[in-house]
Amino acid sequence: GVVKPHAAILPNVRELSNALEIQPDDILCSAAPPFHIVGTMVKTIQSVMGLPEVKIPVPRQSKLTAAAIEARKATLYVGTPTLIRMMLDKAKPGQLDSLRVIVTGAEPLSSTLEARIRELAPNAEIRQGYGATEMGVVTFESFDPSNPEDRSLGSVLPGVDVRLVDPADPSKEVAPGEAGILVARGPSVITPDKGYMGNVGKEPGRFTSLDGGDPFYISGDLVQPKTVPRPAGKE
Repeated sequence: GVVKPHAAILPNVRELSNALEIQPDDILCSAAPPFHIVGTMVKTIQSVMGLPEVKIPVPRQSKLTAAAIEARKATLYVGTPTLIRMMLDKAKPGQLDSLRVIVTGAEPLSSTLEARIRELAPNAEIRQGYGATEMGVVTFESFDPSNPEDRSLGSVLPGVDVRLVDPADPSKEVAPGEAGILVARGPSVITPDKGYMGNVGKEPGRFTSLDGGDPFYISGDLVQPKTVPRPAGKE
């Protein structure tokens, strides 16, 4: 298991709350179990922010999820694409109209499922997070409905240092514009001395040093950098 102290969870919660622009009158709904990192983050956000929560005790009770969102007028929903797909299979038109944001992660969100979300939750912005239990949430993607095929990992959350390294030698960064393995460090990312329960200090291949500072966690994910055009008039 991954050791995640409060000191690693709370900074991620702060940045997630800011990225989602959570409001005091938001009502949160989630079917993610608390033993999963998604469920842990949701419960921590709910507790820290003092939000009312609609908790679905059995994730596969999809019909109950849709009915609870409608009854409680939930504004935020957090779940994996699998849970979202199950909910949409049972949702009736109008039941999800109160949702303003749907947050997903832990697995890829297909363009087909994205289209179904827009059909049955027409008022919801879709946000997909990228990360891992070891890193927390590292980036957030906000989808452009006018160009659904233009996808990326999104923007890196504040406080997280992300680099791309050579797949054959993770001690070397790749040249600008080249694809590489994503590595990360920051308050939400595990470190060698607080890594895996029962294996602290025994996972040297999981970390790399690049600049003489704190080590980076090696995600194992190959990433191609994307150049985002600057809006006119922006420096």
